[in-house]
Amino acid sequence: MFNKRDYDNTGIFSATFFDCGNPVEVFCDDYFPCYDYGDGTWKPYCCKNEGDEVWAMALEKLFAKFYGSYEGIGSGGCGFKAFN
Repeated sequence: MFNKRDYDNTGIFSATFFDCGNPVEVFCDDYFPCYDYGDGTWKPYCCKNEGDEVWAMALEKLFAKFYGSYEGIGSGGCGFKAFN
């Protein structure tokens, strides 16, 4: 899915999605939207991951960028779009 197997210090992720059979390479940075819970903790706004895994948040951000926005993929129910 990701174009690079290992994360490096550049902070850039990329993946290739397909639009009507045409490959589209999408890039994003490693800044993820977070929500302040008011108790001094900040947690990811959208994708929830376990531990310190970043791949799920990166994939969601890339997919949102491919569709134009996080709103464009909905909230958690976007799996059908990946297969249309």
